Amino acid sequence: MAADRLSAYRFSVDEDAAGEKPLTYECPPMFTTFPFDMSSLYCLTAATSRPSAKSEREPIASPKTAVKSSHALADIFQSMIDQTYRRLVDRQAHREVVPAVYAQRESINKKFQLVAQEWSLMMDDQCLGQLRSVKIDSEKSNIINVWIFPNRPQCKPVFAAELIGVGETVRVAFIDIQTPVLAPVLDVAIAEEVATMTKLLAARFTNLPCDEPAPDWAIGASAGGFTYARAVPPQFLPQVSQCYLAYLDTYFNGFLFDSSLQYSYPSRYQPALETLHQYQLHHMEHSPGKKFLGNLFGASWTQQFMQEFLFAMPRG
Repeated sequence: MAADRLSAYRFSVDEDAAGEKPLTYECPPMFTTFPFDMSSLYCLTAATSRPSAKSEREPIASPKTAVKSSHALADIFQSMIDQTYRRLVDRQAHREVVPAVYAQRESINKKFQLVAQEWSLMMDDQCLGQLRSVKIDSEKSNIINVWIFPNRPQCKPVFAAELIGVGETVRVAFIDIQTPVLAPVLDVAIAEEVATMTKLLAARFTNLPCDEPAPDWAIGASAGGFTYARAVPPQFLPQVSQCYLAYLDTYFNGFLFDSSLQYSYPSRYQPALETLHQYQLHHMEHSPGKKFLGNLFGASWTQQFMQEFLFAMPRG
């Protein structure tokens, strides 16, 4: 299935850190079967998906906070968030109003600022799920956490990205398209396609350094094609951005906005949603993020933030 659908794709060189328009070329016939070499390719964009109309609005950047970071890593992370929001605007996503108590938060020690956003992803006036982003900044540290939770998890995977930077080094980068809902609820062909396409992406970024195996809490629902990197030096920062955007574009074009998948499963399926929510709760309880945020912003607020916002069941 993946090989058949990939023949409808074209490839593009991803946007650089400055957000320049990507260069594209049509996929030659030699690239329509598996396996193939992705060493000179950056990301997948669907040639058959609805074209992104030029928006009359400026790209929506994240709100300005009191924390000012001038180093290259902060600029790269900000560019990643800005390009994410620009893609959402081009896809005519709806920016939701996040409760003020969660939208912005200053840490207990006054050194960190948290900004959270939520977008409902739409296709043909039908809600597909929510993207939730969290960005945390201090003078020396920058953190990005982006999740996309589909409201039809029986036919759509989950997008997950967690990146932590300190100084000019990316301490941790984990990026994946995951399938927490498995067969027989999730179509076997879709699960196989996620595995095939993510493994191709992961192969493109194997030179990102890593000195340890990925933790179990991160890869329990992975199809195997995740990218996990640690202690990434400054010269690899552009590639970290390319990796994130490559997975995001593949998720959008190959899965979330694939109308053939959406209309095959027109209704919310409660057993699949409950399985997705168990995945959300498991991640909340077992990842180090809960303890980290609790130390910065308080345990009680963190518990509510994760339950009521970040890992809440998708709507629509």
